Amino acid sequence: MRAALLVLAGLALASPLAAAPAAAADPADAVRIGRYRLERTGDALAIASPGDARVGRALAVGGAVLLVAGVALATSGRRGLAIALALLGLGLAAAGALGAFGSTRVRASRTELVREGFGARTQRWPRDALATVEVVRRAPSAEDRKRVGLPRWDVRVRARSGERLAVRFTLGSEGEARALATALANALDLPPPER
Repeated sequence: MRAALLVLAGLALASPLAAAPAAAADPADAVRIGRYRLERTGDALAIASPGDARVGRALAVGGAVLLVAGVALATSGRRGLAIALALLGLGLAAAGALGAFGSTRVRASRTELVREGFGARTQRWPRDALATVEVVRRAPSAEDRKRVGLPRWDVRVRARSGERLAVRFTLGSEGEARALATALANALDLPPPER
């Protein structure tokens, strides 16, 4: 029984790792900039993080396996370990559900900018309300100071009213950020980002 539970736990924890290489595959017509996939759909540009859903589903499956193992242990009388496995399984399943359904997708065209988020929440801005696409160097956070690496860059969209919209892409280099910002500006028929 113990060996079977160890095998189940190993499978549950290894399933997200096995899904990661599959998440790296892109369709032939998609272009990757950093972790984002840019794909032309008609006259619009779609920008997404493709790996989130696959890894999220793998985490949810791993969590379900651990939850079942916890229930099996509870029926055999090992309540302490059963509770631990069940709680771990619930946590993995919740994280997987957020990853599978919580990814954001942005569509940009000459008529509007659309941000589709978690739970089918959609935000729309007409093209006439948009002013610029910006490349902004992020101030380092406490976590960034602990790691040695490149500064982070954000691609943001600013409205004509001056406010920044809830559309943001974070990239590891200025070159990647400028490439994504230029593609987004072209799709929206806005001037390219300033240097």
